[in-house]
Amino acid sequence: MRTFPRYLLMPLGYVAGCIAAAVVIVFMIGGLAGATPGLVLQLIVVIAAYTALFAILPMAIAVVAAEIFIWRSALVWLVAGAAIGIVALVVLGPYMPGISVERPWLFVVAGMVLGLVYWAIAGRRSGAVVRSPRAHPSHGHGIPTIKTKQ
Repeated sequence: MRTFPRYLLMPLGYVAGCIAAAVVIVFMIGGLAGATPGLVLQLIVVIAAYTALFAILPMAIAVVAAEIFIWRSALVWLVAGAAIGIVALVVLGPYMPGISVERPWLFVVAGMVLGLVYWAIAGRRSGAVVRSPRAHPSHGHGIPTIKTKQ
């Protein structure tokens, strides 16, 4: 029962990361001079929805790997986010020629923000399986084992 709230944090961290990535994209693209706050909010919501849609599979792979291997470092999530950004650039680049040619780094930066926000909310606690007693708790690694009743 102790891990149940963690599984609520995972989707929350993902959604918050997608919103943060959308904010980065909207404000880094620029051209918002004279835009109303409502229009900016609409752009953020639409871009966050597309981000969530296209990043879900690579993010799910990263989350499963982090849970299995008990990766808790912010650096891991920055690298995972950068990889997600590169995947998004490769997949979405042909459909967004203006952005992908002029600012290809934007996808990577937005992915890194997604990964960092996810880490802050849910990734710091990766590793729902019980660690081996041979591992020191502060190290965040060990041999994953499943605790059974005897």
